[in-house]
Amino acid sequence: MDRSKAIRAHTNWKKGLSVYLKNPTGSLNRREVEQVDSCSLGMWIDGEGTARFSTDMAFQQLKLAHARFHHFAADIIRRANDGERVSVDTALGARSDYADASSDVVTSLMALPLTRP
Repeated sequence: MDRSKAIRAHTNWKKGLSVYLKNPTGSLNRREVEQVDSCSLGMWIDGEGTARFSTDMAFQQLKLAHARFHHFAADIIRRANDGERVSVDTALGARSDYADASSDVVTSLMALPLTRP
């Protein structure tokens, strides 16, 4: 796995969610977003990541943070799709559960002893 690509993709998800919250069209499905293996990082975690790092503490933290990230993202999407006005600053801002989980994903990725391919 390319750590930089994983972090970039993770960061881009936040940007896309921010845009979505300004105009929630229903195109994002909460149930799909809840699935932790629905993204490239989740697929890596379930496959190669588990094979290489199953006993590594940083990997265990990554799995938990990644699951929390999906949980909070799905909840934000559910609220927006249900017609609730979801403030980008509140839902995604620095003090949000989403931001905490997102930061934990990046921190855990950085702690993994990945080598360049």
